Amino acid sequence: AIAATSPAALRASRLAYARVILPVALTLSAVLLLVVLRQARQQRSMPSALRVGLMRGEFHLVYQPIVDLRTGHWVGAEALMRWTRHTGESIRPDLFIPVAEEAGLSGAITRHLIQLAGRDLRAALSAPPDFYLALNPAAPDLHDPTLAEALSRLVAQMRATPGQVTLEVTEHALTEEADARSVVSDLRKSGMRVAIDDFGTGFSNLSRLESLQLDVLKIDKSFIDPIGQGAATSQVVLHIISMARALGLKLIAEGVETQAQAEFLRAQGVEFAQGWLFDRPMKADDLLRALASRAAPDA
Repeated sequence: AIAATSPAALRASRLAYARVILPVALTLSAVLLLVVLRQARQQRSMPSALRVGLMRGEFHLVYQPIVDLRTGHWVGAEALMRWTRHTGESIRPDLFIPVAEEAGLSGAITRHLIQLAGRDLRAALSAPPDFYLALNPAAPDLHDPTLAEALSRLVAQMRATPGQVTLEVTEHALTEEADARSVVSDLRKSGMRVAIDDFGTGFSNLSRLESLQLDVLKIDKSFIDPIGQGAATSQVVLHIISMARALGLKLIAEGVETQAQAEFLRAQGVEFAQGWLFDRPMKADDLLRALASRAAPDA
């Protein structure tokens, strides 16, 4: 038989709830409400902060090396935008880029990216002719017909060749197919290369990729992570590699962090990779020093 709960026990339970559990629950609710309000306030004020940050020069670039898996040589670097406010607070790109696009500020950020890259890496691109720079324009800028002109000025400023600049565009940026095809065509006619970034996370439509006449396919980190873990999803990489081969595209694997991943990709014929296994994103001065060291006779 189940013993009935005594009135005294019920009173004690209600008293404990009122004294301990209820205050904790109310406190957690209040904290959650404050977090939500703070995030909403940040979202509303971020466009203004972005404008001020651009004027104050709060944005800078870091560069992650792109490595030839067969030789280990650094063949290029991807420029990654970073924002550190005057208060010292760092704002992640996945937070400020969507806000910039929604507020119509993505064009200003892309032009600033091009300007910073031209200032930072002129020496790197004017010396070794086979080293290239990868840039990530914001999605709306892929439909801007003046993008190719701005990039051509960058090439001239750095005394580089158009083939030393690669534009990395996401599948999301290619949703407006007609505009995308026109801009991609202009870029490729000028001699620049175009890579599709974050492949497999968007529409992944083979016929659409073929119509865009791309040069490079980047395998998203989410498909690299399972390699060597015995996960069934690691087989997706083989399908992506096969698709790239059918289109005649070069391959870059993103987010390579282990030797096992690098060896697997190399065995499958993936030409290039980037990730913490090789090096983390670094400031321009550090990249230039590393390149100079690697080019030394005893390197």
